[in-house]
Amino acid sequence: MSNRSSGASTSAEVHDNPTRWVAAHIRRYVASGGREHTFNGRDTLLITTRGRRSGKLRRTALYFGRDGDRYVVVATGAHDPDWYRNLLVNPAVVVQHRADTFAAVARPVTPAERPRLWQVMLRVFPGYADYQMRAGRELPIAVLEMLGP
Repeated sequence: MSNRSSGASTSAEVHDNPTRWVAAHIRRYVASGGREHTFNGRDTLLITTRGRRSGKLRRTALYFGRDGDRYVVVATGAHDPDWYRNLLVNPAVVVQHRADTFAAVARPVTPAERPRLWQVMLRVFPGYADYQMRAGRELPIAVLEMLGP
């Protein structure tokens, strides 16, 4: 993958996740040009979505899995997180993986895809099983597909 940008986001207009440890990770990630991309020993990506109500660009860091050329992410929490609700309304996102930044289209996985991709994500982070049990609901999974060259 090459370093591509959708032109939709500059650091001045992007609002990072307000959770302190997530924001600190994002700052390290961006400041290092993607070299500092791990959190608790796991590779992360940054995803920027457009706020469904505010229209502002919102960035967060997520663990991810791979399914061919696609990135796979899980929406954890008692309720769907804002980044996931944002991509349901506007699936155009910007992804940074390490030094590579690119435009992508995000979508929820289909019921047919879910069992296989859930297993992919459990291999990435087994704690998702506990998260799902504590949430008392099926955690949503999304795929991020890079837009063409």
